[in-house]
Amino acid sequence: MYADAQTNSNDARYFRGKAYVDGTVVEDAAVSYQGDRIVYAGPFAEFRNDESAVETALPEGHMVIPGLVDLHVHGIAGVDFSTASADDVARGLHELHRAGTTTAQISLVTLPHADLLTAIEQCTSACHDNLAAGIHLEGPFLSPDRAGAQDRSAILDIDLELAEELVLAGEGRVRCMTLAPELPRSSELVELLASHGVLPAFGHTNASAQQMTAALAEAREQLESAGFSGYTEVPLITHLFNAMPVFHHREPGAVGAALKAASLRGAVLELIADGHHVDYEVLNFVFRIVQSSNIVIVSDSMAGTQAPEGTYALGAAEVNVTRQASGDFTAELMVDGEPHLAGGTMTLLDALRETTKNGVELSRVLDAMTKIPAGVLGLEDELGLIHRGFRADLVVVDQNFEPTEVIRAGEKLR
Repeated sequence: MYADAQTNSNDARYFRGKAYVDGTVVEDAAVSYQGDRIVYAGPFAEFRNDESAVETALPEGHMVIPGLVDLHVHGIAGVDFSTASADDVARGLHELHRAGTTTAQISLVTLPHADLLTAIEQCTSACHDNLAAGIHLEGPFLSPDRAGAQDRSAILDIDLELAEELVLAGEGRVRCMTLAPELPRSSELVELLASHGVLPAFGHTNASAQQMTAALAEAREQLESAGFSGYTEVPLITHLFNAMPVFHHREPGAVGAALKAASLRGAVLELIADGHHVDYEVLNFVFRIVQSSNIVIVSDSMAGTQAPEGTYALGAAEVNVTRQASGDFTAELMVDGEPHLAGGTMTLLDALRETTKNGVELSRVLDAMTKIPAGVLGLEDELGLIHRGFRADLVVVDQNFEPTEVIRAGEKLR
């Protein structure tokens, strides 16, 4: 346990003030927790305080929201999860928790075989310590034409033996793998992943609309027939719009197929909501045509998040993080003499602030950062809502969505 984390106590405590309870903003709420569990969440007028909980009154303009859930995060505060030691992975996750993301699925970039196995082993120990919800492998079976910031030299044709070796190296903690569905043997890989309880995600792809549609249907069938518990039976789309062909009115491509599938509840879309990877007008458009249950907002954050300007690792790559005139930071990598976006530099709380500022309804953004990703992880009965019996993951934010207090499993981190 880190020094600034206060051991949870059986002494009950409650917040009084504005809170996002069970998907609704309650202006005068009580949110009470004891140990690592929420014991009451609702209108203050109905709060009995049977546990003699100590009150913390929220200042004007502050609000309690659920701890945020990020399905796609590569690093933070100088820590690159793909190359870090187990201790540094734990340190990075702790910084992520303090930033309001109380549940995270670690994402690892494509690396040479031995390096990727090492990265999985280092991150697995953090998962065993309940610091992370699992591991997402972003590769290595991707389209080299859509590598983005991934190491092209480490991208491979699909190898089922290697895929199984990677999954087994995680001791049950590899929970998701991104692959390009147009690659030969992709359907066999999806079947293998589903049989091990690993959720297939499609991305870094040159797939046509027909190929993506067929792959999504195949994945849904495999997930349903696998019969494993703890996951949605709907495949993911890895960072929609990024690392895939541009949508065109005569060639909808992977983007068009993914949007259609998600609008019919046949896919869950990842969106990086930082205004750089996806323009906020486009983000608003997606939220208008796809229901909340099929959108998750991810940070795709890398080591330069919550860190000074400079050069940071993203796997084998060195990424330049610079501050723009707007005050935002961007992460870029030079590929063939051209700058490419190389991960995000916002936390989910940053994205919450900017996305709501740019017109998306607060409840929809919050659900895409809490309830929906918790469901993708199979943890919809444990976290993602401020609800009685759920884990006490709570974030107090001010009017600018800056965290003033963070509680994770009943422990005060900030």
